[in-house]
Amino acid sequence: SVDQIMSSPIISVKPSDKVERAVRLMESRDVSQLPVLDGGVPVGSISETTLVRKIASGEDMAKLLGSSVSEIMDEPFPTVSKDAGIDVSYHLLEHEPALIVVEHGRAVGIVTKADMFKLAGSKKG
Repeated sequence: SVDQIMSSPIISVKPSDKVERAVRLMESRDVSQLPVLDGGVPVGSISETTLVRKIASGEDMAKLLGSSVSEIMDEPFPTVSKDAGIDVSYHLLEHEPALIVVEHGRAVGIVTKADMFKLAGSKKG
Protein backbone atom coordinates (compact mmCIF):
# COMPACT_ATOMS: atom_id res chain seq x y z
CA SER A 1 0.00 0.00 0.00
CA VAL A 2 0.90 3.65 -0.32
CA ASP A 3 2.41 3.83 3.17
CA GLN A 4 5.37 1.80 1.80
CA ILE A 5 6.50 4.68 -0.37
CA MET A 6 5.31 7.82 1.42
CA SER A 7 7.74 10.27 3.00
CA SER A 8 7.11 10.96 6.66
CA PRO A 9 7.12 13.19 8.61
CA ILE A 10 5.76 15.73 6.14
CA ILE A 11 7.76 18.86 5.41
CA SER A 12 5.05 21.50 5.45
CA VAL A 13 4.15 25.07 6.29
CA LYS A 14 1.21 26.61 8.13
CA PRO A 15 -1.19 29.12 6.55
CA SER A 16 0.15 31.81 8.90
CA ASP A 17 3.81 31.21 7.92
CA LYS A 18 5.54 33.77 5.74
CA VAL A 19 6.13 32.83 2.10
CA GLU A 20 9.83 33.36 2.78
CA ARG A 21 9.80 30.39 5.18
CA ALA A 22 8.20 28.20 2.52
CA VAL A 23 10.85 29.24 -0.01
CA ARG A 24 13.68 28.48 2.42
CA LEU A 25 12.19 25.07 3.21
CA MET A 26 11.82 24.21 -0.47
CA GLU A 27 15.44 25.19 -1.07
CA SER A 28 16.90 23.37 1.94
CA ARG A 29 14.88 20.18 1.41
CA ASP A 30 15.19 20.27 -2.38
CA VAL A 31 11.46 20.04 -3.02
CA SER A 32 9.43 22.10 -5.47
CA GLN A 33 6.14 22.13 -3.57
CA LEU A 34 4.91 21.99 0.01
CA PRO A 35 1.58 21.13 1.57
CA VAL A 36 0.02 23.76 3.81
CA LEU A 37 -1.26 22.10 6.99
CA ASP A 38 -3.42 23.63 9.67
CA GLY A 39 -3.37 21.46 12.77
CA GLY A 40 -2.40 18.43 10.70
CA VAL A 41 -5.21 19.01 8.20
CA PRO A 42 -4.30 19.81 4.55
CA VAL A 43 -5.73 23.24 3.68
CA GLY A 44 -3.59 24.24 0.69
CA SER A 45 -0.32 23.91 -1.17
CA ILE A 46 2.47 26.20 -2.26
CA SER A 47 4.82 25.57 -5.18
CA GLU A 48 7.81 27.09 -6.92
CA THR A 49 5.68 27.26 -10.06
CA THR A 50 3.12 29.53 -8.40
CA LEU A 51 5.84 31.79 -6.99
CA VAL A 52 7.60 32.07 -10.35
CA ARG A 53 4.29 32.85 -12.05
CA LYS A 54 3.53 35.64 -9.56
CA ILE A 55 6.98 37.21 -9.92
CA ALA A 56 6.80 36.91 -13.71
CA SER A 57 3.45 38.71 -13.67
CA GLY A 58 5.06 41.68 -11.94
CA GLU A 59 4.61 41.03 -8.23
CA ASP A 60 7.23 42.56 -6.00
CA MET A 61 9.49 39.80 -4.70
CA ALA A 62 10.08 41.37 -1.28
CA LYS A 63 6.36 41.91 -0.79
CA LEU A 64 5.64 38.35 -1.92
CA LEU A 65 8.18 36.85 0.50
CA GLY A 66 6.75 38.90 3.34
CA SER A 67 3.15 37.87 2.74
CA SER A 68 1.43 34.94 4.45
CA VAL A 69 1.28 31.54 2.83
CA SER A 70 -2.53 31.70 3.13
CA GLU A 71 -2.59 34.71 0.80
CA ILE A 72 -1.04 32.90 -2.14
CA MET A 73 -1.59 29.19 -1.53
CA ASP A 74 -3.23 26.96 -4.11
CA GLU A 75 -5.69 24.11 -3.64
CA PRO A 76 -4.51 21.34 -1.32
CA PHE A 77 -3.00 18.24 -2.90
CA PRO A 78 -5.41 15.32 -3.24
CA THR A 79 -5.52 12.96 -0.28
CA VAL A 80 -5.41 9.18 -0.19
CA SER A 81 -5.90 6.91 2.79
CA LYS A 82 -2.87 5.18 4.27
CA ASP A 83 -4.01 1.79 2.99
CA ALA A 84 -4.74 2.95 -0.57
CA GLY A 85 -3.17 0.84 -3.28
CA ILE A 86 -0.04 2.10 -4.98
CA ASP A 87 -1.71 1.86 -8.40
CA VAL A 88 -4.30 4.43 -7.25
CA SER A 89 -1.44 6.77 -6.39
CA TYR A 90 0.17 6.32 -9.80
CA HIS A 91 -3.03 7.45 -11.50
CA LEU A 92 -3.47 10.49 -9.26
CA LEU A 93 0.17 11.54 -9.68
CA GLU A 94 -0.25 11.67 -13.45
CA HIS A 95 -2.00 15.01 -12.96
CA GLU A 96 -0.84 16.13 -9.52
CA PRO A 97 2.59 17.07 -8.14
CA ALA A 98 1.97 15.30 -4.82
CA LEU A 99 -0.51 13.35 -2.73
CA ILE A 100 -1.14 13.65 0.98
CA VAL A 101 -1.57 10.38 2.85
CA VAL A 102 -4.14 10.71 5.63
CA GLU A 103 -5.12 8.59 8.58
CA HIS A 104 -8.15 9.57 10.68
CA GLY A 105 -8.34 12.89 8.81
CA ARG A 106 -4.78 13.92 9.64
CA ALA A 107 -1.88 14.08 7.23
CA VAL A 108 0.69 11.38 8.01
CA GLY A 109 2.79 11.32 4.85
CA ILE A 110 3.35 12.70 1.37
CA VAL A 111 3.97 10.97 -1.94
CA THR A 112 5.59 12.76 -4.88
CA LYS A 113 6.45 11.52 -8.35
CA ALA A 114 9.99 10.75 -7.16
CA ASP A 115 8.63 8.37 -4.51
CA MET A 116 7.09 6.24 -7.23
CA PHE A 117 10.50 4.84 -8.06
CA LYS A 118 11.19 3.61 -4.54
CA LEU A 119 9.57 0.27 -5.34
CA ALA A 120 11.59 -0.25 -8.50
CA GLY A 121 14.12 -2.94 -7.81
CA SER A 122 12.41 -4.13 -4.65
CA LYS A 123 10.64 -7.45 -4.84
CA LYS A 124 7.67 -6.61 -2.65
CA GLY A 125 4.71 -5.04 -4.24
